Amino acid sequence: MTGTRTAARGPGHRLAAVLADLPGHEKMVDTVLNGFLGRLPTKVPCDTVSVTDWLRQHNSVQGDLGRAAAVVPKTAPAALVGCGDDLMEAKEWAKARDRYQQQLDQYPGDRLAAKARSGVEQATLTIELDNVRTLLGTSTDTEPDYCSKPAKYSAAAPYRKGTHHALFYGDDEYTRKLPGSWSADDVTKAVLVVCVGDKDYGTTVTTCPYENKLLPDFPREVRFRKIAIPVKVFELRTGKLVSSRTVQIGGGSCPGYLSYTTYGTIDTGPPSEVYVTPSTSDIRSAFRPLRCTRTGRGIARE
Repeated sequence: MTGTRTAARGPGHRLAAVLADLPGHEKMVDTVLNGFLGRLPTKVPCDTVSVTDWLRQHNSVQGDLGRAAAVVPKTAPAALVGCGDDLMEAKEWAKARDRYQQQLDQYPGDRLAAKARSGVEQATLTIELDNVRTLLGTSTDTEPDYCSKPAKYSAAAPYRKGTHHALFYGDDEYTRKLPGSWSADDVTKAVLVVCVGDKDYGTTVTTCPYENKLLPDFPREVRFRKIAIPVKVFELRTGKLVSSRTVQIGGGSCPGYLSYTTYGTIDTGPPSEVYVTPSTSDIRSAFRPLRCTRTGRGIARE
């Protein structure tokens, strides 16, 4: 046995069917209609919205169904806001925003317009915050999706003259040695997102000779180079890139003994280039320019 599946019909469709089946029975029609309208609004705002949406679409119908549509402006505004509230509680933020916006579009002069406007704003911020949290992920020692697909969180404080807290992501070998006061412990408390890439060799500081055990008469010249770290800084409020630079960390060089790794039994001597050895002060000095640009903008006070 086969058949064609039909879409489920809501209360409005059932009402239209009842009215169509009762021609010439005006009193009965009136009783049915009064009973239907008397149940509005329902206990569930979103159910009421389903009914008022259908009635609103048929507000040009003459006669009894047209009279039913006349109750929409009295019932729908509160139902739309209530439905938005319920959807917010259920964490269906996009649907909630649609209902609040519908109230503003259809009933801009209603007494609940201010509440609907606030609902749109709150739903939008919640959607933005959820998106940013998703892009940032849960791990801070790797670069998250946010670093390649930055997004805004409009409730964040603006990046302007002064010092600000930041969220640091990526290679934390050095950023974990920055003052704790530079960092925010949550997205809602941050102004900036700082994405830290993998280190590489930076500027050569000096070159020193070291013993080459394989060729004792020919010392190995070892270059000591700064630690170069690519950094991108995003303003959380807008998601815009506000700085892209390479931080170079200086440090100690040319120690009396140089440790290096050998493989097998043959010692080929130290490598031709190594990183300087930075102190905590060196690391903070290197990152400090991110805190204070020419406009006086920065991350946070120590």
